[in-house]
Amino acid sequence: MLLIHPDFLYNSVLAKNIKKYQYFDYATNEALFLSKKEEINIMGIIDNIRQEYHTNIDTFSQDIIISQVETLLNYADRFYNRQFITRKISTHQIIDRFEDILNKYFSSENLILKGLPQVNLIAVFERVYELS
Repeated sequence: MLLIHPDFLYNSVLAKNIKKYQYFDYATNEALFLSKKEEINIMGIIDNIRQEYHTNIDTFSQDIIISQVETLLNYADRFYNRQFITRKISTHQIIDRFEDILNKYFSSENLILKGLPQVNLIAVFERVYELS
């Protein structure tokens, strides 16, 4: 976890642009999946921030830390957006499968015998569909 007091960012370009990062509203029950290489990259940036923080403070310290934080946020933005690009593909596959299940359900006698499909019916039908 990286905690930064808002005053540290005061009057910086990052303070003005931080709202452009959409992932601050990312649900806490979701995870951002990183490859090992990506994780090493992120940890390297955090180590740079830690190292700069523990170095003797000079006139460059704040700018360097802020630029490292911005780099960290940019990489996180990249990984966040990439994750949703790959999710779009799997989401389309799920929707295609769901439409296929509904088409098979409506073209069979199930509509007449059982009525409109309920969620549990779709789950059972999908399981039977997978086995056939």
